[in-house]
Amino acid sequence: MELKRTQHAIGQSAYHFVWRPKYNVKVFLKEYPRLIAEQAIKEIAEKWKIKIIELKEY
Repeated sequence: MELKRTQHAIGQSAYHFVWRPKYNVKVFLKEYPRLIAEQAIKEIAEKWKIKIIELKEY
C-alpha cells in the first residue's frame, strides 16, 4: 500500500473486515449468493472509493 501525503501529514489506513451470516449459515457454499455478495461489496467499495486488496472465502 502506498502512503497518502497531505500538507501536514503522511500515513496509511488499512482495515481487516470479516463478514459472516448470522448463525454461520452455509449459504455461501452455493455460487449465486456468493457472487451477489461479492458484487455488492465491490459496488459499495467503488462508491466510497475504497481499494479492495484481497477478497476471499473460507
